[in-house]
Parts: sequence; structure tokens; C-alpha cells
Amino acid sequence: RLPPFVAPGRRQFLADARPSPPRQEGEPDAVRLEREGDAAFHRRSLPEAERLYEAALRIAKNPGDLLLKLSDVAFLRGDLAAEKSLREQIFGSLDPR
Repeated sequence: RLPPFVAPGRRQFLADARPSPPRQEGEPDAVRLEREGDAAFHRRSLPEAERLYEAALRIAKNPGDLLLKLSDVAFLRGDLAAEKSLREQIFGSLDPR
């Protein structure tokens, strides 16, 4: 059983809270992959969402949202260590001092 979802500073999954804008002609591949990952996340197809987010992350110019979305996937998979590791790449250490 997973604990209640409480991410730093928010209480919704990023893909649910900040939906991708409609697809635009000529958009970068990273944006297209992230959008496809969001669609998979909404269907809770977690392996597909993870694969798409990771592909986008490899070529993205601004990886922050992708790291957060991957941390949400890790949380839903029950991999709390991976979730923490991904969040710490953005926020720094989450361990109490």
C-alpha cells in the first residue's frame, strides 16, 4: 500500500495538474514525446509513460518537468527510492536535517 501522495509544494501529479497544450506543427521531438507520455500517464499505462518521458529527457532542453513526471511514475509504481532520487535531482536533498 502506497502512502498518501504529498510531493514537495503540490498535491497533484504533474501530468494531471499541468496538461500539455494541443500538438503543434513542427514542435520539437522532446515536446511530442512528453505529450505522448502525458497521454499514457492519464491512461495509467506507466511503463509506456516512463519510456516516453525517458526518451524526451534524453533530448530535452529543460528537463525539470520530465524529472517530476518520472518521479510521479515511480511513486505510482511503488518505487519510493526512485521517486526520491528523481525529486532530489531538482530540489536537492529531501532528508531532514
